[in-house]
Amino acid sequence: TILICTTAVYCTVRKAVWSSTRNSFPGNAGRLEREARIQAMLYQGSFVLAQVWLVCIHVLALQRRVAPSPLVILAMVFHPLQGFFNLLIYLRPRYIRLRRR
Repeated sequence: TILICTTAVYCTVRKAVWSSTRNSFPGNAGRLEREARIQAMLYQGSFVLAQVWLVCIHVLALQRRVAPSPLVILAMVFHPLQGFFNLLIYLRPRYIRLRRR
């Protein structure tokens, strides 16, 4: 559901960007839409990277199998890091803006 929600947010942002910048700043619409797409994809990638290990562990548990230790370690490392990844993604546009100056 998170992937669907972030895709819906991206589509809404894309529509708003195109309608607001089409007449006033036509060159910026494509750039803003691309930046919104990249941000949405980064958030989705962060979510998938953090959750895929837990999903694998739960699937194995449903099959009444024990999860291998490396899989458990990956889940223990990446799940708490999701907040840090989200922070980096959130700060990314500001970093890019500062780097351009």
